[in-house]
Amino acid sequence: MLDPDVLLAETFSRDRPGLTLLDIEDAALPMSWMLVEVLAQERKRLALLDEFVLRFVDAGISRETELSQILGIEPLIVRSAIADGMSRDYVDRRAAQDGDWRVALTPEGHNAATDLASVSPKELTLGYAYDRITWSVTAFPRSALIGRDEVKERGIRTLISRSNEVSESDITAAALNRLLEQQNDDEIRVEILAVKRVVAKAHLFLPIKLLVYADSEGREVQVGVVIDGELSRSHELELNKAGGAEALGIHVDVAALPDEAPIPSGLVRDRVSAAEVEQLRSMALLSDVKQARAEIVPDESKAESEQAIAELDAISVRSVGVFEHRDLLLDALTNSNQRLLIVSPWIKRAIVNDEFIALLERRLNSGVRIHIAHGYGSDDRGSDLSALRRLADLRKRFPQLFFLVRLSNTHAKILIWDENWITTSFNWLSFKGDRERTYRMEEGTLVRIPEQVNEAYSRYCRLIEDGLT
Repeated sequence: MLDPDVLLAETFSRDRPGLTLLDIEDAALPMSWMLVEVLAQERKRLALLDEFVLRFVDAGISRETELSQILGIEPLIVRSAIADGMSRDYVDRRAAQDGDWRVALTPEGHNAATDLASVSPKELTLGYAYDRITWSVTAFPRSALIGRDEVKERGIRTLISRSNEVSESDITAAALNRLLEQQNDDEIRVEILAVKRVVAKAHLFLPIKLLVYADSEGREVQVGVVIDGELSRSHELELNKAGGAEALGIHVDVAALPDEAPIPSGLVRDRVSAAEVEQLRSMALLSDVKQARAEIVPDESKAESEQAIAELDAISVRSVGVFEHRDLLLDALTNSNQRLLIVSPWIKRAIVNDEFIALLERRLNSGVRIHIAHGYGSDDRGSDLSALRRLADLRKRFPQLFFLVRLSNTHAKILIWDENWITTSFNWLSFKGDRERTYRMEEGTLVRIPEQVNEAYSRYCRLIEDGLT
C-alpha cells in the first residue's frame, strides 16, 4: 500500500526542469455552494433541422421542395436531414410523378414528432459548486466539499480567493450545459435554457494538493495545484496573480541542509546515495504509477519493477528521500510484527488522525511493542493537544505494550520497526498540519543491518523508558 502523495511525487517530481519538488501539501480551495434556479427542458434527441423536418412532415408538408422553401434551406441540406431520418427509421422517401420527392413518417417517426411537440420548458433548482479561484461553475458534488471546521481541524492551508458575491451573470446557461455534456451520461435529458436566479447557500472548500518546488538556491519558488490527480494550470495562474508562494506564506530554506545522519562512520562509507536510490525507486514505482493512471502495465514493466524492489530491499545502508519517508512510515504502521519506535519533536493531528490511531491499535492487538517519544522546548506548543490526548488514551488501554513519553528537548527524528532503522531530518509526526513550517530538502538514512538496528533500538528504548520514571 502506497501513500497517495508518493505516487503524486513520482508523477510530478520531474515536471519542472531546474526545480526540485520539496513537498506535497494538503490545501483547501474555496468554493461557494450555489442553488441555481433555471428554465430547462428535456434534451431533445434530434438536431434542430431534423426536428423541424419531422414536425413539418407530420403537419402534412410532404414534398421535398416545399420543405426546402418553408425552412429557407438549400434542397441538398434538407435531403441530408431526410436521409438522417431514414437511417433512424423515422421517414420513408418516394419519388413523385412530377419528379419531386414525397416524404412520409413511419409509426416510429410519428411518435418521435409527437414527443418533440410535447416538450415544454419547466423551472428547476439545481445545486452547483462555484470555484472562487477561477471564478467558474464546476461539476463537483456537495459531498466532495468540506466545511471550515474541518479545514481548521486538519490544519491545512486555504488558497486566496475573491471576496465578490456570485451573481446571475457569473453562471450562464451555456456553462451549465457544458457541465452536463461532460458527464457523458446517456440518461441526461435536460437542457438549460436560461438562468433565472442564483443563491449562495454555503462557503465550503474542495480538498486539493499543493506541489512546492524550488531551485537549488531557494531564489525561485513555484507552487503547483493538483485537483483529482491532475495539474491545474488555470488555478496556478490565478494563484500567481495573487502573489504565489509568498502570498500563501510558503517559505523555503535550502541553506538549512539536513544534518548528517548520526550513524557509525563505517556505515556512512557504505551508504548508497540519493541519486542511485531515486533511480531504483522510479523503476520500482513504475507499475503503481501506470495503474494509478489507468494504463495497461506490460509484463516487462512489472518484471522491471519487481527487480528494482528486490534491489532496494537488498541494500543494507541507503539514502531516504523526502517522499519515501511517508511510504516507509505507512509500511511500519501497517506491517511491523515485533517492534515499532518513533521519535519526533512534535505531533500534529493531521498525522495522528483516525487512520493512524486505527493502525497503531491494530499493531498493538497483534502484540507489537510500540514506543513513541516527542518533545521540544519547555512545553507542547508545537504539538496539537488533541493528538497527544488520543495517544495518551491508547497508552492507557495498552500499558504493557505502548510507551509514550515527552522528552525535555529532542532533535532526533527516528523510525525503527522490526529490522529497519531510519534516522533523518524528517518530522515523522508533524510533516502535515503546520502552516508555519519551512520547507527543506529533507533526507535520511535507512539501515538494515540487524546488529546496528538492535543497538539503536536499545539506545532509544532506554531513553524513552528513562523518561517514564
